[in-house]
Amino acid sequence: MKAVDNLSTSHDVKNFLIGPVFGTNKTTPNGIIQFINKKGGDEIGASDIQKFNEMADLIGMSIDNTN
Repeated sequence: MKAVDNLSTSHDVKNFLIGPVFGTNKTTPNGIIQFINKKGGDEIGASDIQKFNEMADLIGMSIDNTN
């Protein structure tokens, strides 16, 4: 797994969001998502965080539905 962590090609990180992906149980994370460098170099705002959390929820539900 260490090799995967070192594959990032983004060396100029201006902003990022990292968060857990929970399934329906909301107790044990199924994974983690990370977004790096908002398009256009803009700052991350409240609406970006809301979209990020909504995507994390959708990904969590998708993982649950495939298990």
